[in-house]
Amino acid sequence: MAIAGGVVARVFISHAGTDRAWADEIHGWLVAERHEVFLDQHPVDGLAAGEEWEQRLYERLRWADAVVCVITPTYLRSTWCAIEIGIAKTLGSRLLPVRAAAGATHPLLKSIQQPDAVADADAARAGLARSLRALDAGGGSGWPDDQSPYPGLASFETAQHRVFFGRAREASAIAERLRAPAFRSTPSVLLVIGPSGCGKSSLVRAGVIPLIAEENYWLPMEPMTPGVDPVGALARTLAIARRRTGLDWQLSSVRDRLAKDGLREVSDEILIADESSRRRKLLLVVDQFEELFRRAEPAQRAEFTELLAPAIGGPVQVLATLRTEFLDQMIVDPAMSSLSTETYPLRPLRKGGLREAIERPARVAGFRIDDGLVTELLADTDSGEALPLLAFALERLADGVHRGGTLSLQRYDETGGVRGALVRQAEVALAEARAATTLTDNQIIDVMLRLVTVDERGVPTRARIPRDELTETDATVVDAFVTQRLLTIDEEDRRIVVSAAHEAFLQHWPLLRDAIEKEGKALRARRAIEEAAADWKQDRAATRLWERGRLESAMDDTGARMRVQRRPNLRTWPPRLRRLATNRVDLSSSAKEFLERSYRRDRFRRGRATAVLSTLLVAALVAATIAVIQQRKAVDQQRTTVARALLTDAQGLFQAEPRTSIRLALAADTIHPSVETRNWLVDWLATTYYGGTLDGNGREVSHTVFSPDGHMLAVQTYDGVIALWDLTDPRGPRRYGDPLTGPSTLAEPVFSPDGRRLLTGAGIDIDARNARLGMVSHDHTFDGNGLEGVLEWDASDPSHRLVGKRLLPDIDEKTQMVLDSGGAFGVTFGWTQPTRLWDFTGPPRAVTLAPQEQHADAVAISPDRRTLATGVPGGVFLWDVSDLGTPHQIGRIEAQLPGRSPLGPDALAFSPGGGILAVYLDLAGLTRWDVGDPTRPQQLGAAMRATRHFAFAPATGRLAVAYGNAAYLYDLDDPANPRQWRGAWVGQPSDVSAVGVASTGRVATGARDGRVTLWDSEFRVQPKPAGPSLYGSFDRKRPPCCVTTVGDLMAIGGANGNVDLWDISNSRVPLRLATWNAEHVDFSRNDHRLSAVALSADGKTVATGGPDRTVSLWDISDRAHPRRLGPPLTGLGGIVRAIVFTPDGNRLAAGSDKNSLVWDISKRETPRRIGRGLRDRQITGLTFTDGRLLALGWNGGNAALWDLTNPDEPSLAGMAPTRVMVGRLAYSPAARVLVTSSTDKTIQLWDMKDLAHPRRLGDPLRDTMGGDVDVIFDQTGRLLTELGLDGRILLWDITDPARPVQVGDPIDARADAVAGAQLSTDGDTLVAVYSDGPAVIWDLSALNELRRRTVEIACATVGTGLDPAGWQQYVPTIEYRRTCP
Repeated sequence: MAIAGGVVARVFISHAGTDRAWADEIHGWLVAERHEVFLDQHPVDGLAAGEEWEQRLYERLRWADAVVCVITPTYLRSTWCAIEIGIAKTLGSRLLPVRAAAGATHPLLKSIQQPDAVADADAARAGLARSLRALDAGGGSGWPDDQSPYPGLASFETAQHRVFFGRAREASAIAERLRAPAFRSTPSVLLVIGPSGCGKSSLVRAGVIPLIAEENYWLPMEPMTPGVDPVGALARTLAIARRRTGLDWQLSSVRDRLAKDGLREVSDEILIADESSRRRKLLLVVDQFEELFRRAEPAQRAEFTELLAPAIGGPVQVLATLRTEFLDQMIVDPAMSSLSTETYPLRPLRKGGLREAIERPARVAGFRIDDGLVTELLADTDSGEALPLLAFALERLADGVHRGGTLSLQRYDETGGVRGALVRQAEVALAEARAATTLTDNQIIDVMLRLVTVDERGVPTRARIPRDELTETDATVVDAFVTQRLLTIDEEDRRIVVSAAHEAFLQHWPLLRDAIEKEGKALRARRAIEEAAADWKQDRAATRLWERGRLESAMDDTGARMRVQRRPNLRTWPPRLRRLATNRVDLSSSAKEFLERSYRRDRFRRGRATAVLSTLLVAALVAATIAVIQQRKAVDQQRTTVARALLTDAQGLFQAEPRTSIRLALAADTIHPSVETRNWLVDWLATTYYGGTLDGNGREVSHTVFSPDGHMLAVQTYDGVIALWDLTDPRGPRRYGDPLTGPSTLAEPVFSPDGRRLLTGAGIDIDARNARLGMVSHDHTFDGNGLEGVLEWDASDPSHRLVGKRLLPDIDEKTQMVLDSGGAFGVTFGWTQPTRLWDFTGPPRAVTLAPQEQHADAVAISPDRRTLATGVPGGVFLWDVSDLGTPHQIGRIEAQLPGRSPLGPDALAFSPGGGILAVYLDLAGLTRWDVGDPTRPQQLGAAMRATRHFAFAPATGRLAVAYGNAAYLYDLDDPANPRQWRGAWVGQPSDVSAVGVASTGRVATGARDGRVTLWDSEFRVQPKPAGPSLYGSFDRKRPPCCVTTVGDLMAIGGANGNVDLWDISNSRVPLRLATWNAEHVDFSRNDHRLSAVALSADGKTVATGGPDRTVSLWDISDRAHPRRLGPPLTGLGGIVRAIVFTPDGNRLAAGSDKNSLVWDISKRETPRRIGRGLRDRQITGLTFTDGRLLALGWNGGNAALWDLTNPDEPSLAGMAPTRVMVGRLAYSPAARVLVTSSTDKTIQLWDMKDLAHPRRLGDPLRDTMGGDVDVIFDQTGRLLTELGLDGRILLWDITDPARPVQVGDPIDARADAVAGAQLSTDGDTLVAVYSDGPAVIWDLSALNELRRRTVEIACATVGTGLDPAGWQQYVPTIEYRRTCP
């Protein structure tokens, strides 16, 4: 078989010598169809003169995918023709008889359909063509003698299925999944997932496709890889499929058809053209599905999925391969939301399969194998993780070996075997990593050392490191070695990890082996540190930390030092102005944290005595001095010291007790208010999921239940009391009325669907019970640990009026109950109690579901209230309760521990859609069951670690699970493989005893100490898109270049020369007002026609500049109909880089790569140039400040400001000596600060208050976003925005310009560079345009509100500050102060 578009199939024509005419005619048919044909007597496609014909015929029969038999009476009598049929059958070639004489039938071919060329030659030709096209789809069945059966590092192709072995079971399992009627009718993509190098592509191409191609139901298409243009790749695959049905389609026409009609219609047309009514499905194989994320732009990815979604489950089924580490990315990608997926995990090939993969291809190719070679190969390969390296070694071994030859053990040893292949591949990977990163060999080896550990005997072994702990550069290095199959990627504990494919890589690559020997001591020390860090992380006990000699030795061995940060994270300020760095071997994040904590604790313990003496000395000096100023300095120093100590304590409690952590930070800000303490609070609150703590009555919390809208929370404790909390008050959660007394803890409270009613169990009324017994009660009390009925409360009124009470007859006081939120029914159950279904639509009446001998331990009601689950010893019963009078059992789940007495599940819960039932069984964990068909429940994956406290999120279906004192939120997009999405959330030291999830995504965890902690599933103040991405008239190949805003008006300039005018008064639904072409000419020949855009302050004029060195003015008074104002303004010497209007709109300045000019535009139709302007200077920005016009640019490699107020006499106002080449500049007139982004990947701020003498402000910031970043200021000059080539946006608070502080996490929504951005006047909106086309309006209002009201929001989050007792504990040396109002 050959590539699509060339030869389709290899065909051997078997004929008798007297039937040459028919053989020639059939040869013509086949050649016309682009098949490769062997006809023995043909001058081109036959035997050559003097050739050994018999051996050549045997070789051609092995080569052929199909044998066409020309059936005539002469053929029937030919012994040689019969031999050819026999050989073809033995080899498994497809036999295609064509009857060339009336009534002729070969006895060996009776079971095969034989078209009659005599009766209808056209029909015979068409039938032959269809059979060969079907054969082509499955890869044929021949194997040429001159082709190696081992593909090396390449994947097996479909045409190589004859030599693909070791995966028969997996191929059959995938084929069965595809054949299943339930799967064929669902719009799901079947993903074959597995680590790199496990053989996914080979399995699908050479294992699954040939199986499916044999079935008339399927028409497999040529496998595609998405690449940078997935729609184009799809069009090519469809064009090939169309050719196989007999007609040619041009690639361009296929793409046009896809855009016009969609994939579904195009696929239907291909199936119809196949001339077989039995073919119902196209099988589209998408290999390396991860390329949709790695190479395709988001818009192209969205276009591709929009084409797929409507066709899947109809005429198309999709089978794809995906590396495991990209599965999470696929799940959360917005473009993929329309695609449903199922997964088939593929594990590395084991030894039995490896042996097949070595021996059986050699048998097909006619190779012999030396004794001992297979054993040696298996021993050297170790496991299927090094499968590509084995294939490479076999390919080298088979090079030059012909049929009948031998794979030699001697040659294997001479070439170094698998180890030799490793060394050669390592050198290739090293070169690629060097070219991709510009790192030296030694630096690359340092990255590789992270993948090595050394055992007690000094033997290097493989280490597995999480990929998310790698820097971008290190990840690039790793990817180079992954590409060469020397490293493998897998999943471990829901994290993607990287490791070496083989120990030989560590032991036999000289560069790495020498480095391991050199750093052996450091590697052993690292191993000890990593193990100690793992132990410490179990409980984070201070006693597990190292100190003194042991700590010093470990830090010396690994080259670890505490170094000052240039860009400190003020969440950890001030004690973490220094962070741990190593110069010998790198450490994991947990190991670094362990050493840092050990170092600080050691320093603290050593310095405690010194600190006490210092404090006493300060006190003595204060007492001794009479100078007020000295006393004030001492007090201020004391406050600073105390504030820093409080922040140190706050950092230590950051994870374990977030409420106390914030309270300590508030105390620090009260004692010593400063930019640093305020920014610490801003950063903490901007990057935490903690949402507040509700104080209870000190009793253990039994239930936390949200109202349907998430605005109210009911908290019940084990005394039965329920407190209602209003969560809508911006000042923080507050109690809503007095607590409810009288409910029972034996029934979980439920809100009615409208949230206005609260249903609870009724506790035992002690007064009523005593009265029945003839006793007198003095206090009206309730027993909340008993149950006698149902209570209904008015939850909409703070008085919580009791509006209904139903007593249930004949129930035990310790009976438990589950209530229907609609109030129509309930279920009572419990130990030694019958399970009863109660109908509350009239007087309470019950139907017994099970006698007390079959007591239930847990009950759950489905959201549609039609299905009931009851947990009984040994499993779960499922009931149909749609008719309350006649419930009946419809299913059963077996759930018990092997070898133990049957136990009942402790807790049950249905997912929001009712299709999944979560079952918790003590000692076994939490399992998920598919109950979409309750008559046949199916378990979904393995059990999860959990407790009986868990809950589903009503809106998303995510699962919140408690374990110990922490809560975790899991994503169940793939219920069989839950993915931890958030957590661990720890709000208190005591264990979690209740979990609730709101429709808003908020989680409430109740604890045994009575506290309830609120958690937000998203950062509350992280900037979010205000609305949809804006795609204007600019195209994706020539993206937007610039953006400008004035008030509610925004103009975006596209590189294609178009300008889009938008009304953004409603940022959620921006309105495009107009589009026009600015008519600039592309002189630079780079397909960019626009380079600058500006709006006048009154919003009536737009100015545009381009590479043609001109500026055009446009009247937009009529927003819907912009018009040109006068001729273009000329005189600029280069590409226009900046344009600015004066505040009054009467002047316009423009700067270019060569000069800057000023025009009088008071008369818009007749602008007039003023003065000669600034010449021979590259200008990047223009601004007005204090009535002066300043131009920003370069002067001799330094950043400079020129005063252009008098255009006839421009003057140099100031120059910053940057010393290195400056890439980007920005200036804030409000703050008088200049910022320079330099080629050494640093960002420096400059004090320009005295323009003639600029002064550096603090240390430079290190750029981490790809270099050549752009920077902009807001109107106040207090917020600096850094725009990255990697698509991220960083916000910096420069209230103190010498100490910039990052605000929140990076805004990270796209993979493409930020082409430009502008902040609104109030700073609450950031408009960013990206190189892949769209503009995004980011809402910064919540983040800015936090910056403005930091203390108020912090107090609203924690409720109150430190009380006097807490103050005495943490601040004993300073008089108590109230930190929150």
